[in-house]
Amino acid sequence: EMWAQRMMDIIEGIPKPYINMVEGVFARGDDCGVQHTDFFTVGRSMTAVDAVTSWMMGHDPRELPYLRIAKERNLGENDIEKIPLFALNERGVEKIDYRNLRRYKLGVYQFNLKDGGARFFN
Repeated sequence: EMWAQRMMDIIEGIPKPYINMVEGVFARGDDCGVQHTDFFTVGRSMTAVDAVTSWMMGHDPRELPYLRIAKERNLGENDIEKIPLFALNERGVEKIDYRNLRRYKLGVYQFNLKDGGARFFN
C-alpha cells in the first residue's frame, strides 16, 4: 500500500479540480478483453467519482487501498452507500440507488509492488 500512500501525498499537493470525469464507453479488464460499458461518471469529488466507477467495474471501493486512504485523509467519500447518485436520461435528472447501477467484471492493475510486476484484484 506504499504506492497508494505516495499517490495520496501527490494528490494532496496539487490544486483540486472543479469537476472530475471518467469516460467508460469502452473498458478493458484482465481476462475479459474490451467491453462496451457505455457510462460516463461525473462529480465534484475525485474520490467519489473513482468510488462509483470502481463499483461499476465490479469492485468494492471501500476495499481499494487508494480509495480507503483518500477517505482516511478526508479527500472524499469511498462508501458507495453514502454517495448520492443521479442519472441523466430522457426524462431529465433522476436520483438513483447504487444497487441499480450496471456492474461489469473488470480488473484493477497495481504496479510497483514488492513482488514485482502487476497484480490483479477483482
